[in-house]
Amino acid sequence: MENQNKKWIEDTWRKIQTKLSSVAVKSRDKIPYTAVDGVHDNRADNGYWWTNGFWGGLMWLMYSATGDEAYKLTAKRITKDTARIPIIRGRVEQETTLNIRLISAEK
Repeated sequence: MENQNKKWIEDTWRKIQTKLSSVAVKSRDKIPYTAVDGVHDNRADNGYWWTNGFWGGLMWLMYSATGDEAYKLTAKRITKDTARIPIIRGRVEQETTLNIRLISAEK
């Protein structure tokens, strides 16, 4: 069973890398929410969609896991775009280690 799980994990990781390496380049200047016929829309104009933070965070995680500079470039662009969006509650600070840390939050 352990070998079967390991194979599943490796196959799944390979599929994730294949998909995201393509999407990271194709949608580099977008904050995607949905796709129609393989083309992502762009939610950069509305800073309050949940995907705004998710997409940049996913790109940073993929860069950390793979070292692929394409993810880093996309993550930097998305981080730059989302940094101009005002935060309604609390304040988030990006540390130099690329980890996002919650500094304070209002209840």
